[in-house]
Amino acid sequence: MTRTVVVTVRGVVLEVTGDYEREVPAKVNADPYDCHPAEGGTFEVTGVDCGGQDISELVDYRMDEIAEAAAEKAASEGEDIDDTQDD
Repeated sequence: MTRTVVVTVRGVVLEVTGDYEREVPAKVNADPYDCHPAEGGTFEVTGVDCGGQDISELVDYRMDEIAEAAAEKAASEGEDIDDTQDD
Protein backbone atom coordinates (compact mmCIF):
# COMPACT_ATOMS: atom_id res chain seq x y z
CA MET A 1 0.00 0.00 0.00
CA THR A 2 1.25 3.50 -0.72
CA ARG A 3 1.81 5.61 2.39
CA THR A 4 3.04 9.11 3.11
CA VAL A 5 4.60 9.75 6.52
CA VAL A 6 6.40 12.69 8.09
CA VAL A 7 9.71 11.78 9.73
CA THR A 8 12.68 13.65 11.14
CA VAL A 9 16.05 12.38 9.94
CA ARG A 10 19.20 14.04 11.26
CA GLY A 11 17.13 17.02 12.43
CA VAL A 12 15.41 17.59 9.07
CA VAL A 13 11.64 17.10 8.70
CA LEU A 14 10.87 15.05 5.60
CA GLU A 15 7.62 13.94 3.97
CA VAL A 16 8.33 10.44 2.68
CA THR A 17 6.10 8.58 0.21
CA GLY A 18 6.51 4.95 -0.67
CA ASP A 19 5.19 1.43 -0.75
CA TYR A 20 4.74 0.12 2.80
CA GLU A 21 4.32 -3.53 3.70
CA ARG A 22 3.13 -4.13 7.26
CA GLU A 23 5.12 -6.58 9.36
CA VAL A 24 3.66 -10.02 9.94
CA PRO A 25 5.18 -11.29 13.21
CA ALA A 26 6.88 -14.64 13.36
CA LYS A 27 4.76 -17.57 14.47
CA VAL A 28 6.51 -20.06 16.73
CA ASN A 29 4.66 -23.20 17.62
CA ALA A 30 5.42 -26.70 18.90
CA ASP A 31 4.38 -28.03 15.49
CA PRO A 32 7.24 -27.09 13.13
CA TYR A 33 4.84 -27.22 10.17
CA ASP A 34 2.67 -24.52 11.76
CA CYS A 35 5.44 -21.89 12.08
CA HIS A 36 6.79 -19.08 9.92
CA PRO A 37 9.40 -16.32 10.22
CA ALA A 38 8.54 -12.62 10.47
CA GLU A 39 7.82 -10.98 7.12
CA GLY A 40 7.34 -7.45 5.83
CA GLY A 41 7.90 -4.28 7.77
CA THR A 42 9.49 -2.63 4.74
CA PHE A 43 9.09 0.81 3.22
CA GLU A 44 10.25 1.28 -0.38
CA VAL A 45 10.73 5.03 -0.80
CA THR A 46 9.37 6.55 -4.01
CA GLY A 47 9.62 10.22 -3.04
CA VAL A 48 11.13 12.52 -0.42
CA ASP A 49 9.87 16.09 0.00
CA CYS A 50 11.28 18.83 2.19
CA GLY A 51 9.43 22.13 2.34
CA GLY A 52 7.34 21.18 -0.69
CA GLN A 53 10.38 20.38 -2.83
CA ASP A 54 11.18 16.88 -4.12
CA ILE A 55 14.69 16.15 -2.87
CA SER A 56 14.81 12.42 -3.67
CA GLU A 57 17.91 12.70 -5.83
CA LEU A 58 19.71 14.86 -3.26
CA VAL A 59 19.24 12.35 -0.45
CA ASP A 60 19.77 9.16 -2.44
CA TYR A 61 22.88 8.31 -0.42
CA ARG A 62 20.78 8.38 2.79
CA MET A 63 17.78 6.48 1.36
CA ASP A 64 18.27 3.40 3.59
CA GLU A 65 18.20 5.58 6.71
CA ILE A 66 15.13 7.45 5.45
CA ALA A 67 13.33 4.20 4.53
CA GLU A 68 14.02 2.75 7.98
CA ALA A 69 12.63 5.87 9.69
CA ALA A 70 9.56 5.81 7.41
CA ALA A 71 8.91 2.12 8.12
CA GLU A 72 9.10 2.72 11.87
CA LYS A 73 6.75 5.71 11.60
CA ALA A 74 4.24 3.83 9.42
CA ALA A 75 4.28 0.89 11.85
CA SER A 76 3.79 3.17 14.86
CA GLU A 77 0.75 4.82 13.28
CA GLY A 78 -1.09 1.48 13.38
CA GLU A 79 -3.74 0.04 11.15
CA ASP A 80 -6.49 2.53 12.06
CA ILE A 81 -4.83 5.23 9.98
CA ASP A 82 -6.84 6.15 6.88
CA ASP A 83 -4.55 5.55 3.91
CA THR A 84 -5.27 8.20 1.31
CA GLN A 85 -3.44 6.28 -1.43
CA ASP A 86 -3.97 2.54 -1.76
CA ASP A 87 -2.77 0.14 -4.44
